[in-house]
Amino acid sequence: GDQESGKAKLLSVRTAYYLFLTAWFEMGTSFALPAMGALSDRIKDRFDITDTGIGTLTSAYYFSAMVGPLVGGIFMDKLGPGWVVIGANVIVSLGAMCQAIANGPNQFGLLLFGRLLLGFGGEITPFTTVEILGRLFPDYFGLMA
Repeated sequence: GDQESGKAKLLSVRTAYYLFLTAWFEMGTSFALPAMGALSDRIKDRFDITDTGIGTLTSAYYFSAMVGPLVGGIFMDKLGPGWVVIGANVIVSLGAMCQAIANGPNQFGLLLFGRLLLGFGGEITPFTTVEILGRLFPDYFGLMA
């Protein structure tokens, strides 16, 4: 009776939490890729860089995006997807803050570091999201993959 009702309520709160968390940060990481192209003129002016600098920032994202899923997969096997998606999103948030704080030619390194963090954490999020959703909705896993 009451105990089962409490379990169902807790499960629904946990489900809503995971859905919100994964959707929110998935949206943020999706913005990270096109932002560099759309903002390249502003970035070049603000940081006094050329197209080479834009290429470096773009490459930093993709380089760390190759490493992130490997490390994330190892941690997901050990800790589970919930903790990994939270950790990845903390990394993404730190990367976004580094990029937001960076302002001017003498802070290009901070901008670069932010892109590295964003690529690393941002590419962990998609596969942990699929794993979480697959656990929450096992009957529909084939539609999510």
